[in-house]
Amino acid sequence: MRVLIYHTGALGDFVTTLPALACFKKAHPQSILTCLTKATHGKLGIDTGIVAHYLDIDKAQWAGLFADAPSPYLRDRLAEYAAALAFADESSPVTANLRASINGPILHQPPFPADQSHIVNYHLNLVRSPDKPGGEPPPIFTRGHFRTLPEGLHEIDPAQAVCIHPGSGSRAKNWPLVRFLALSERIASRGFTPVWLAGPAEKNLNMLSHKQLVVRTDLSALTALLLRARLYIGNDSGVTHLAALCGCPTIALFEIGNKAVWHPRGRMVKVITACDHSRATTSGIAAITVDEVCAAGINLLKS
Repeated sequence: MRVLIYHTGALGDFVTTLPALACFKKAHPQSILTCLTKATHGKLGIDTGIVAHYLDIDKAQWAGLFADAPSPYLRDRLAEYAAALAFADESSPVTANLRASINGPILHQPPFPADQSHIVNYHLNLVRSPDKPGGEPPPIFTRGHFRTLPEGLHEIDPAQAVCIHPGSGSRAKNWPLVRFLALSERIASRGFTPVWLAGPAEKNLNMLSHKQLVVRTDLSALTALLLRARLYIGNDSGVTHLAALCGCPTIALFEIGNKAVWHPRGRMVKVITACDHSRATTSGIAAITVDEVCAAGINLLKS
């Protein structure tokens, strides 16, 4: 059975759907999943072993999905699929066009919950029947699927790496860079190797010094590192969700935000928010101190 997965959100949005896709694949082992999504996300899905193929949603040929009715070309392209999972609203033309083109069930829901359901559980509910909730999803990321580390890291011991990701999709969600720099110094003083993770959102950050190692890499190599790293520290971002689902001990620094819905899911995760300990909310994420993050890191390393 060929199944189409439609998802066009950011990295964190996509990563939080992977447990649901893994559960669907486990329940339907003969299914062949194709993701219609961003190319970088599609490649990551293939590397997990859950997804067989991906289609780049940014290609002009898929623009017809957003039209009032599917074109003959779109109908022909989608007719090969027996079902679809769509992270799209009922009112979206995408949902209507999938129904008009695929002769099979279309499971869909809005990309984000309307209540306080955790985002991972919310996506899992799309593929689980109410009378058979099922157990925990199988592991998403394993070392066997992700072996190649980022370039420049072959001379360090990944088990001594503490990954620092200072960016996110919004500057308002970022802990001050000067705090990350101070944190990096403390990490190095304890004998660990600070590894700075930089991507498109961090291109303008001045993180370079002789004591820091900056990694600009693809998602699969980044995943390989996070599966082996000693600790990860970052803001409310897609990379933080990725680190947590990799099982890497994770410290997530949140602004006030919706922690109940968006806190990262993983084996060892500590979420620190700006409103913890009755701190004044007017100072935002800057209310989180370096000492507090260091203490949380030490506790995770001990555990």
